[in-house]
Amino acid sequence: MADGDGMAEVAAEVLEGIAHTTAAVLCRDGERAESLRREIQKALPEDAEQAFVGDRSEAAGLEFDLVVLVDADEDAFPEDSPAASDLFVLMSRAQNRLLLLQHGALTSALRDAAIDRGQFAGTGEPKGGA
Repeated sequence: MADGDGMAEVAAEVLEGIAHTTAAVLCRDGERAESLRREIQKALPEDAEQAFVGDRSEAAGLEFDLVVLVDADEDAFPEDSPAASDLFVLMSRAQNRLLLLQHGALTSALRDAAIDRGQFAGTGEPKGGA
């Protein structure tokens, strides 16, 4: 995904709404993480608490109350690729809350597992709408 795609702004809005919690914005690769760091820093007020922004290797071994996973779509995490395991490593950094952001279709690696557990309707849309 390119700079200016709106993901950093959404992540910044989520981060502004939380206080006194550990939070991270995670993505698959380092180049994207650096771009997100710059965009989030611009989008947040100067006095806002800074969240951890990083990729799989930077987040390894860390845990956060809240994780915002950016680009949770088929392009970034194709089901039958090593990227699918990256997805689950990144998701496992969340202790309490996980927010997935994606352009286009949610990665089938995640969507199919959620449908099997009854968490999503068969269309891939979350139960109850939005």
